[in-house]
Amino acid sequence: HQVEPSISFTYTPDFSGPAFDYWQTLEDQKKYDRFKESIYGAPGERSKAVMNLVLRNRVDGKIKDHVDAGSHTKKISILENLECKTQYDFLEKDFKLKYIDVTADTRLFDGNFKVSLSTTLDPYTYREDQQGNMHRVPVLAWTQGQGIGRMCRAAFSIQTTLNAASKKTTLEELKDPSLRRGAQEQLKHIQAYPEQYVDFNIPYSLQLEYKWYYTSPHPRQQSSSQTLNFDGNMSLTKKWKITCRGMY
Repeated sequence: HQVEPSISFTYTPDFSGPAFDYWQTLEDQKKYDRFKESIYGAPGERSKAVMNLVLRNRVDGKIKDHVDAGSHTKKISILENLECKTQYDFLEKDFKLKYIDVTADTRLFDGNFKVSLSTTLDPYTYREDQQGNMHRVPVLAWTQGQGIGRMCRAAFSIQTTLNAASKKTTLEELKDPSLRRGAQEQLKHIQAYPEQYVDFNIPYSLQLEYKWYYTSPHPRQQSSSQTLNFDGNMSLTKKWKITCRGMY
């Protein structure tokens, strides 16, 4: 288990003062951005003192290696990355602590499936006004017994890629004389009855990805969606390739 904490601090002065000449105060006593329509715009109109907090984790494990007789164990990755990050603005008036982002990534089945998970937590609570509308208030959730925060966004995805290279590797491995007898007999059967098998040596690639997304702007509003994406191609000749992609 590897843990890598990171803390950084950034300070941004208030550029809305007359000395910088980025903003202009008109007769209505309102400040206007001189560069609002430009590509980059103007700096913010208030000072910021932000502390960035990041905590990265990596979890590995060891299992018994049944392939390599000279090694008793092999290292596997359980979680390639588990990251938690947030910000704290000392000069913010009300909501000093920013949203908390958590992401996790790993691979399953010898790296053939990539799994990703992310979520965003709102550390503040909501209150209902007399009209029944929900408003975010500067009261931390854990002070009200609501945990570290309310989940306002979440995403999950799993993807895999199938291609001809993996099939070719399998057939080459079958030719290895060191394989057990059953694998060699299977290769002989393929060579004797090729019409019973499909030739996967035609170059092709197929990528599949499933995504689930959840969002909740406030406690009374939630929505979710699911999508299945596929993207594939097949080369029938050196100059002829068929591609297909879609989403459900």
